[in-house]
Amino acid sequence: MATTVRGTTLGQGLRKSDYRDFSITETCYAPGARLEAHEHDFTYVSLVLRGVFEESVGRHAEVARSASVVVMPRGVPHAECMGPLGARSVTLNLKARFFCGAEHGQRELERWRWFHCGQVARIMLRVYREWLLADAAAELGVCERLMELPEIIRGQRDCTTGSPRRCVAGALERLHGARNEVVRLSDMAEDLGTDPAYLARAFRRQVGCTMSQYRRRLWVREAAHLLASTSLPLSQIAMTVGFADQSHLCRVFKAELGRTPQDYRLLAGAG
Repeated sequence: MATTVRGTTLGQGLRKSDYRDFSITETCYAPGARLEAHEHDFTYVSLVLRGVFEESVGRHAEVARSASVVVMPRGVPHAECMGPLGARSVTLNLKARFFCGAEHGQRELERWRWFHCGQVARIMLRVYREWLLADAAAELGVCERLMELPEIIRGQRDCTTGSPRRCVAGALERLHGARNEVVRLSDMAEDLGTDPAYLARAFRRQVGCTMSQYRRRLWVREAAHLLASTSLPLSQIAMTVGFADQSHLCRVFKAELGRTPQDYRLLAGAG
């Protein structure tokens, strides 16, 4: 039976603000820290700024790292295990008042969901920046950003539901394993025993973006991890994860997350 947790019991709080409709906490987690199955009496949305950990709900598990976002509804039992680097995250705990008069928004937050990079992470980074301003307008600014979340989530494919078609699963496996290699649609379709046009359509329908967009998103996700956890120069990070050069990294990174790599490194750096 899962334990009900009313606050953060795993990790060290770095800063916290308690507002009328929600609270925000930035937390640092020790390497290897583990919390067995538990649940919360509130819904929260959390952005991973740095580190790697695994979160599981029932038989499903998701590996989270820099620029990943989780939506965790109240009453959902889940367990967490931090990786060798630990983790750092910013979490919004949504109070009952937040959902008053916003039933449509509540529906989008009633299911455990993970998003890696993309528009959801972009909004959460804006929330974090707004909160860090720590002035009399911060609560209003954070709330305005939060109001955007349900609509953004509604239009995104999440990473914890549904089984992709066999050809899409094969394409995902190849994209994840390609690293810096050239990937051709025709070669991939032939290897998977399908038509290139069908594969492209099926991938876009299932994943919510094209294969080229997905591959660049993988590069951004890896770049965010290296920016947050190492002091490697941007030029080396760019070449390591698959970008043509530092300029390419900066353009794609900002287009994906709305922040420059330098800005993300400052936000996700040791607090």
